Amino acid sequence: MYFFYGNEEFLINKEIKKIINKNKNYKVIYLNDSSEEEIIEKINEKNLFSEKEIIVIKNKDFFLKNSPNFNNHINDFINENNNKDKIVIFYLNVEKTEKKVFSSHLFKLLISLPNRKQFNKISDKEKSEYIKKIVQFKNGKISEIDAIKLSLILPNDLYTISYEIDKLLNYDSEINSENIDNLAYHFNLESDFAIIDSLLKMDYFEMKSTFLKKISQGIGVNNLISQIFSFLNIIFASNLYKDKKMDDKTLSEIINVHPFRLKKAKEFLKKNNIEIINKMISKLSEIDFNIKNGTLKEEEGFEKFLFLIFELNNKF
Repeated sequence: MYFFYGNEEFLINKEIKKIINKNKNYKVIYLNDSSEEEIIEKINEKNLFSEKEIIVIKNKDFFLKNSPNFNNHINDFINENNNKDKIVIFYLNVEKTEKKVFSSHLFKLLISLPNRKQFNKISDKEKSEYIKKIVQFKNGKISEIDAIKLSLILPNDLYTISYEIDKLLNYDSEINSENIDNLAYHFNLESDFAIIDSLLKMDYFEMKSTFLKKISQGIGVNNLISQIFSFLNIIFASNLYKDKKMDDKTLSEIINVHPFRLKKAKEFLKKNNIEIINKMISKLSEIDFNIKNGTLKEEEGFEKFLFLIFELNNKF
């Protein structure tokens, strides 16, 4: 049994692919949305035809529910399993701040496994080195200077970095400064995503502080409202497709949005229910309409939206 956890899905999936590639005669089964009963049955199932299986389990709810029955079955499997024809991989996408997950009985069981590994977001210092490695792996070329330049406009998210590198290499197998300027998406997180990041936290005071900072920098209130409205619509769209089991790349192409924005939207959707999102969209639509009609000042409109955040944060 293997246990891979952390907040860098790119590296976790890469590690799982290594295991799959080493065991090409194994059938791969993903049990991401299966119930506890289905998983218990599958990992204990005796295959009459000796079919070899790799079972990948990705479901954070098992760590949050802390079911004694499920935990006992996993413990028994760890202690008693001698079946070489069945490889079980637990995959946990978790932030360092999610203390409830780390204190769960299931986490404590799995962290005791010899085949465990943690994968976290890369640091700013590591970004350019990872860019060079990914470009080289994809049979492309990039200089040290251009790798540093590209690292300065991309976030610390390897899926996003890989996506942008693919885009650049599709144009030219050698990535240069001019192509970075013309083709790469510039993720200026401080200016473009500061409001969105504060919205992800649903923190009234942080949102207000960010809002005032942006206004002092000359960014219009209407522009900030448009950013939030656009982000909420991405969240709403991703929720419509949540049962379709699509990967982020496919879904981003369908709803015509960059994978990084989709990733942020899905983060918000994990933390907040659709009722909250609908309330926010409805309120912003009302505010936008009143601002355009001249019955509401921009600053007052944003204050109304901030007050809604305050109310929702205290209600849910």
